[in-house]
Amino acid sequence: MATGIDLIISTVCNATFCEPIYDNPILEITKKETDSRNLINFINGKHLKVATYDNVPLSWTENGLNGSLVGRGVAFVILDILRQKFNFTYEVVIPERNYVLGGDKPEDSLIGLANSSVSIVGKLV
Repeated sequence: MATGIDLIISTVCNATFCEPIYDNPILEITKKETDSRNLINFINGKHLKVATYDNVPLSWTENGLNGSLVGRGVAFVILDILRQKFNFTYEVVIPERNYVLGGDKPEDSLIGLANSSVSIVGKLV
C-alpha cells in the first residue's frame, strides 16, 4: 500500500511529465516540455552519486548487507520514487564529518562533496 508521500510525489510526477503529449504530433510542444523530455532522456540509465548527512528524519544512512551505505528518510523516499520513474541508479556517499559547509578538505562537508564528486546532495531544508 502506498504511503501519503508516495501518492503526493506520484501525483506531481504524473502531472508534470505526461507521456501522451509527447506522442501527439498535432499538439505543439513548448520549450518547458522539450527541456523536461531532454532531462528524462539524459538521466535514463545513469548511475548517480548522492551525498547526504545525518539529519533525522529528513535523511540519514545505515550500513547495508553488503557494506554499502543505504539512505533513509524523507529525502530517500522521494529519491526512490524518482528513481523508479526515471530509471536511474544511485550510490550514497557521506562527508567525513557531518558538516553542511566547512572543514579542511572537500570530503569534510556536503558542499565540498557537491563541488568535487557527487551528482546530487540529498538534503531537505
